[in-house]
This record gives sequence, C-alpha cells and structure tokens, in this order.
Amino acid sequence: MRTIELIQFPWSPFCIVQRRILEYAEVNFTITNIPNPERSLVWKLTKERYYGVPIIKDGKQVIFEISDDSQVVAKYLSEKLLGIDQRRALPRFSRRTFESGAPACDERCDVIVFADTFTNFYEPEIGDAAVAVLRIAGMTPGVIKHGCCGRPQISKGLLADARVLAANNAEALYPHAAAGRKIAFCEPSCLSAVREDAPSLLRGAARDKAAAVAAASVLFEELVEPVMKNLPLNPGPSEILLHGHCHQKSMGLLGPAKSLLAKVQGSTVVDLDAGCCGMAGSFGYSREHYDVSKAIGERKLLPAVRNRKPGAVVVAAGTSCRHQVKDFTGANALHPAVFLRSLLRTS
Repeated sequence: MRTIELIQFPWSPFCIVQRRILEYAEVNFTITNIPNPERSLVWKLTKERYYGVPIIKDGKQVIFEISDDSQVVAKYLSEKLLGIDQRRALPRFSRRTFESGAPACDERCDVIVFADTFTNFYEPEIGDAAVAVLRIAGMTPGVIKHGCCGRPQISKGLLADARVLAANNAEALYPHAAAGRKIAFCEPSCLSAVREDAPSLLRGAARDKAAAVAAASVLFEELVEPVMKNLPLNPGPSEILLHGHCHQKSMGLLGPAKSLLAKVQGSTVVDLDAGCCGMAGSFGYSREHYDVSKAIGERKLLPAVRNRKPGAVVVAAGTSCRHQVKDFTGANALHPAVFLRSLLRTS
C-alpha cells in the first residue's frame, strides 16, 4: 500500500480531521509539521480562505483546500485516496469552532452542551442556536473539554479506539452528571454513542461513570420541549416537514421533536415517516454506495422535500440527513435549534 506524506499545520482543525479520515480509510501516511508557517505559500492561501493541507502525490505537492475554486481538486483526491464519490458535496469547514465562542461551564451552569465534531467544526451556528435557545428558556448552558463520542469508531468496528474515547468522556463528563447537570446533544448519533454504547464498552468504575453520564444525556429537543412556553416565538411557517434521524427514532426521541414543533403557533407538523434518508453516516459518501444511497432517499424523503408547499420548512436533527437533502434537492433543512432561534422575538 502506498504511503502518503501529510504536511500539516498542527493547530489546524482541518488537518486534525483529515488525519482521522486517513486513519479510518486505513491509508498509510506520515506526518510532517510545517515550521514557520507564516513564511509558506500554503499559509498565505489558507489565511485568505479556508483551512487547508497540502499533500505529496506522485512526487508533486498538491494543495488540498476546501474553497470554491479547489472543490474539483479536493473531490478528485477524495475519490482516489478515500473512495468518496465525486458527485458528493464535501462538508465545508467553518472558519471558527463552536467551542471558541461558547460559554465555559462555571458554578452557575446547569446544562452542558456537548460540542460534537459536526457542530464544532462544520456548523457552529447550531451550537450557538442551542445555547441561545436554552438561555432564553431559563437555563444556563456551558461547554467543557471532551473528546469525540466514538460513533465513527463504533460504526467501523474500531472498538478498542471507541473504548478509549468512551473512558475519557466518562471521566470528563461524570463530575457534571454527578452534580445534577444535564448534557444536551444536538446530534442524535452522538447521543446514541454516549447513552447506549459507551456503558457497554466499559467495565468496573469506568462503566458506572459512563452509565451516570448516559442517564444525564438528552437530545436538545427532549430538553427544550417541556419549557417551550418560556420561549417568546413569532408564528412559524404554515407547514413543517419533520425528518427523524435513525438514531433519534431508535431511541424513541422523535416524539419530543414532534411535540416541540407542534407548539409553534400557526404551524402544522408533518412527520415524513421516510425511514432512513440514505446517507447513513459515511455510507452514502462512498463511491460504491452512491446509487443505493440515492435510491433510499428517493423512496419517500427526497420527493416530499421537492414537492413541499411554498414556504414550508424542512427540519432534521441529523447532520447526515441534512446533507442528503441538500445534495439531492438543493433545499436547506434546518436543525431544530436553528429553526427555533429564527423564530425568537427580538423585542
């Protein structure tokens, strides 16, 4: 197997995630950190656009950067190196992380907002919205340092790695669970990993801590639904199309989402009951699964989104579901936290 030389800025979130992608794809690579990055061409390019990383391919340096004029290069390399279908739109990394602007948990904090990888690096506006809504609902949210939930490792059978992450998260989150704080998740797949899988991966005292963390962990909609009356909301759209994430449904948590949205004045909630969206985590990104992924979505979800009434809004908690909808219909499905924040009265 060929070895890739990964030349990186060690502090860049793009580089960190790119390393993880190569690891999951079982691609051999070596790492070279860039000394004095302010003097390099790559630094100048990434300072002006998005975080990027150059790699050496066939003896030539290629800048792998997520920006409008390099999507073709990025997609080509992703398909050749990682098997990601070129027809897919790659997720865009944010210029900032959710953690960088989120409130730290202090003695007043009563809710920990779990900064999952998707929210932290791709869509920090979801975390921002969750914090804003929780505050107005009467809670005091905050964030702490923790690791990945372990869902990617579990889905690929890397249970030894998942076990390490589960133990580390149990240590980080247990003091807060023991203090009576809730742990709110924006992403259903991450909640499932922490609530359902982590305790089963561990033994002894670590398992006990993971179980306590699991008991304190809730989905954003599950936490907000009982206090919806505290939110000063403007009337919503005439129709809300709700798509439930597979892990959300498996945990029985679509009900709180439907109940929450049903309390939006002037809106009728339509549960699309579409089954899986077809993306299924990283499944739909792979070249060999592209057609199957699309066919699953076309069974019910995608036609319903295309044929929605004028002004109707699509709401989906799962990041993979939202990307599937965007890829094949062009519609922007909203996370429930973002949707609620958009309805908040400003005065």
